[in-house]
Amino acid sequence: MLVLPSDSQQLLLSCNYDETGLAWVDIFDNPLLGWIADETGAEEVAPVVVGLLPPASVDTSPVLSPRWAHCVVPSVYVPDLWRGDLNSFFTWLATNNGAQRLVRGNFRNPNVANAMMFWASNNIALFNPEPFIS
Repeated sequence: MLVLPSDSQQLLLSCNYDETGLAWVDIFDNPLLGWIADETGAEEVAPVVVGLLPPASVDTSPVLSPRWAHCVVPSVYVPDLWRGDLNSFFTWLATNNGAQRLVRGNFRNPNVANAMMFWASNNIALFNPEPFIS
């Protein structure tokens, strides 16, 4: 196994879904410490974060429901599935392939938090306004 360090500009956006994977998604930003890569290519490259990665989501085909996305503000990368900016990412999570799920975020990074506030003000029907329980 090969461990590749990250830099302070990289975040992992963890996506936690309801039981069906289609009603809502909660997104958290986590510091990205690095990547674990199998030099043989037998296993996928895996992120290393503070805390745990979200559990594998249920099959929501044809709606895409990634466990996580790589973020270098303002760019977001969902490996082999999608790439774009933060605002487009929130919309994509809410609506890809006919989805109508609510999106909410709990972010420490001020740029990501501001992007969510801007997106929410322009996408009221797709934003989940319920507060997080602390």
